[in-house]
Amino acid sequence: VMETVIAPELRKDLGDIELINVENNNVYVKLKGHCSHCANAKLTLKNFGWTDLFGVVVGRESSNETKESGALTKIALEKLSANPQTTIMIGDAPMDCISARNVGIDKTILIATGQIGIEELKQTSDFVTDSLIDVKIF
Repeated sequence: VMETVIAPELRKDLGDIELINVENNNVYVKLKGHCSHCANAKLTLKNFGWTDLFGVVVGRESSNETKESGALTKIALEKLSANPQTTIMIGDAPMDCISARNVGIDKTILIATGQIGIEELKQTSDFVTDSLIDVKIF
């Protein structure tokens, strides 16, 4: 649904969506492009009629703290009753690794989406790739 319904609609408005993690039937995503600057992630989802597709939405409006602080990641973990030791943070910037580590998530995968090069990403994560296609979930 994400690649065939949601992503194409977001791309029409210069936005996009990235899969962050799947754990215990919960899907973590990141809104990107124009969508990443929306004041309220819930309003963005409502605008596209996708509110019912997500059980938990954590966006910038969920905390006044910076992403690097880990506050948003902590909120997501708590809402999903997820264990940091069994969670993998998938992101596209060093701040995603910093956020994960600040809440006890040691496993991170960074995807070089073009904003930040692979060599820079390797400075913060042991697992870096060009594409989510390279990531296998077992």
